[in-house]
Formats: sequence, C-alpha cells, structure tokens
Amino acid sequence: MYLADAIKSNYTRVWNPDQIVLLTDGLCASACALFVEMMTRAGVRTVVAGGRPTAGPMQAASGTRGAASYDADSLDETMDYAKSLDTYSKASSIATIPEERDSGMFFSYLGVNLRDQVREKETTPLQFEYEAADCRIYYTMKNLYNMTQLWHDVSAAAFVDSSLCIQGSTGFSTTNNTNPSPPPKPLAQEPTLELDFSTGNAVVEQAELDSNPDDGLRDTEGRGKGKVKFTLCSPTGTCKDPLLTCREAPVPCPGEVRSTLKRSVCLPRCQISARGSTCGTCQPLSQRDAKVVNQKFSFGEKVSVGLCFPAIGTKALGCPNDAPRSSI
Repeated sequence: MYLADAIKSNYTRVWNPDQIVLLTDGLCASACALFVEMMTRAGVRTVVAGGRPTAGPMQAASGTRGAASYDADSLDETMDYAKSLDTYSKASSIATIPEERDSGMFFSYLGVNLRDQVREKETTPLQFEYEAADCRIYYTMKNLYNMTQLWHDVSAAAFVDSSLCIQGSTGFSTTNNTNPSPPPKPLAQEPTLELDFSTGNAVVEQAELDSNPDDGLRDTEGRGKGKVKFTLCSPTGTCKDPLLTCREAPVPCPGEVRSTLKRSVCLPRCQISARGSTCGTCQPLSQRDAKVVNQKFSFGEKVSVGLCFPAIGTKALGCPNDAPRSSI
C-alpha cells in the first residue's frame, strides 16, 4: 500500500543512502534484521555501540537473521489448514503431515525459523554469515544515558572523522565495500568475574578507564593524536577501508636532511574545534570533498571538517627510514 501510494504521488526520496546511518547495539533480530539488511544493501551505513572492552569489529544485527519465525501454535494451525486442503488420496504429499505432535514431549514455548533470508547470487542463509557494522563506538558515561550525545557521537564517527571508530572495527562490512576484510577469528573471552574462595564473593575486574572521557569516543587505549597509521592507496586509487579518502599528500621523510615525497595516501577524516584537533595535521576539506560530508550537525561549538595528513613519513609510505619513536 505504501509503495503504491508513493508511486501515485510521484514520490522522491528525501535522503540518499550515503546521508543515512543506522545505529544499533547489536541486539537486532527478526524485523530489525530484515530492515537492516534491506537498508545496507541499498548503501546505508551502520554504526554499532557497545560490546566487549576490546578493539575490533562487531555485528550490527547479532540476533537471528531468518526471515520467518513460527511458534508451536502457528505450526499446529498451519498443519491443520494444510490437511483441510487435502481433497485427494492419502498418497498425496499433504497426507504426510502428522496428525499431531509428539504428546510425550513437554515444552512451555517452541519457535523455529522456517524461512531463510538469502542474498541474491548467494546460497548461505544470513543467520550463518558474519556481517560487521561499518563502524563501532564505545558507550561512555557521557552518552550512555544521553541519546542526543550518543547520536552526536554516531554522526561524528560516520560522517566527520572515521578515526573515532574503535581501532580495528572498520573495513569488515560488505556495505559499499567490494573487498571487505575476512571476519576475525572467534576468541574465547576471559571471565570478568572471579570467585574469592576465602570469602565466597565475586571479584569484579575493572576495565581500563578512558584516557579522555570528554570526547565521548576514545577507546580504552586512548587512541588520538600521533597514533594514526597511514597506508598507501591501492594501484586503482582506492582504500581498503571505505571510510578513508585516497588523496595525493606530501610525505615528509625523517632524517638529517629531510625530503618530501608525493604519495597517494589513504587519509582519515578529522575535525578542528576550540579544544584542538583529532589529528596532529588536520587540514580543512577542499570544497570538492566538503560536498560529500553532511556538516549540518549541532556540535554546540564551531567545528571544521578536514582530512588527516601524515606529519612525518614512514617506510610504509615510501621513506627510506622510519622516524625515531620519540619523534612520532
């Protein structure tokens, strides 16, 4: 009905996929998983919040991604209806439907997935595939109970500065990414609760505190200035991480006599505000680049959007040597 009315009224979409971001906490299944799948196949990005206090990616929809769930009562009704249509002989396929379920089995609730969700040109149902979000952020004391602050953090990470995503959490999504990284190997999680046998009480392990809680996005390692790892663009002028931008950039090589190279480098987004920049060398976006960034955010302060350029080169960027650790 909605689609028919939209066609009749010459409907035009208000936003393009690259102007939309979906936020989840991973607890997404059923209709939510279907909606996320349809939106991401159209090019909409996802940001997931929370997870374990470690670096790495996280799935946006971690619940079942099957297309139809049936409970026991619905199955009974469907089987009864199917049998009522059996007007042929007992040799028909419908006659194979059991008369009743096993009366010797007791259960309070039963639910099964009877319809898989499978992508076009694929054979594996989505509930058996790993699909990471485009970006992952941590909950902080500043945004946990403040939905406005949480969306502020989401928009900043999705549209302004991809380095605000948790380290190692990008590049795994298949949304807008023709060559995503393979899923990380599952690791056993060490327990956070230990039992003190002398008292019988559980001992809670304290996670490492955020080194800069005011920014709302830094991870437990305090990732920030000077810790951005730059890589060269691919020969085709693209970046493996779709949140990075390939640009020709000056690369000042370290040494007694400094030389500057020109290299195509994958550059992360950054921002400049009254509190400083999120990157050591943050240069404002050119007018061409600014067109692809939605800058209509209410940050509560003047914020300039830019690209983070390397302040000093490395061997990975084509320099003869890496800089001494003390100068990075």
